[in-house]
Amino acid sequence: MILNQSSLQNLPALFSAHQPRIRLAVVVLLCLYLIAFAAEITWKLIPEPDSNASLAGLNAAGPRSAGSSSNSQRGVDISQIQRLNLFGEVNKAVPPPVQETITDAPETQLNLVLSGVVSTSAEDQGTAIIENRGKQATYAIGEKIEGTNATLSQVHTDRVIIKNGGRHETLMLDGLDFTKRRAAQQSPATGRITRGNNQSTATMGRIDNSPQPARELSDEAVAATEALRESPSSFIDFITVTPALEGGQMAGYKVKPGKNPSLFESVGLQNGDIVIQINGLDLTDPAQAREAMGELRTAQSIELTVTREGEYITLYLDMPEQ
Repeated sequence: MILNQSSLQNLPALFSAHQPRIRLAVVVLLCLYLIAFAAEITWKLIPEPDSNASLAGLNAAGPRSAGSSSNSQRGVDISQIQRLNLFGEVNKAVPPPVQETITDAPETQLNLVLSGVVSTSAEDQGTAIIENRGKQATYAIGEKIEGTNATLSQVHTDRVIIKNGGRHETLMLDGLDFTKRRAAQQSPATGRITRGNNQSTATMGRIDNSPQPARELSDEAVAATEALRESPSSFIDFITVTPALEGGQMAGYKVKPGKNPSLFESVGLQNGDIVIQINGLDLTDPAQAREAMGELRTAQSIELTVTREGEYITLYLDMPEQ
């Protein structure tokens, strides 16, 4: 190739005219060279993998990954099902129901007679003697009254609350007026004894202060006492109790022997006695009467104050050890 002199003279002018393009081309070529050089160095630093091991790993991992994917799509979250408690919760403590004390229940229209009550501090352990159609029976809390659809709900010292067809009703103690119930509870009863400084006074009758030895129970009476402690509702078999009223007010409880008179006779009671105090607690006062009934379960000795033909008599009784 022959270049004439004029062509050589034009090279500087051509170079100057295309200098930007030439510089760009040189930069691109250098960059490509550097990239290729860096890639070659990188592959030399990383060890070459075993092709056989890679194929075996792929074959083994393939089914597992597919299975895992399938299981994740078809699987069920057991923990979520357990949290639903489909069959209820196990051993979950249930708070005991709180029994509401009924104070304003209307008087029942059922032809029932409340002959006696045994009320205690435990609201679920009271019993009542209720007569229906001439038949007297003892009922505990929650029991259905024979011949009716009513059940005994609550027992108080002067009345009981029955549940008749979903409605609470009041059955007053025989002889007490429903409309004068509060007045009768707050008014002092005639013949009430007040004790203080080892002295006894009374508003009626004569007091027999002659000392009487404590009585000991016979074997039959001991067995009756133990049965009575185990089942307070069975007291009607030993002693029949009816309220004694004077002037429309509670004066005590009139007692007479029941089907089994052994306990009644051992105590020294007589038919028609009116018990007004037990261990110094006035039975005409609802709060003290409730406390007295509770003491009968655990007392080792009992002091009974009764009225008999206008006289006040104190009877002492040693109870058997439990």
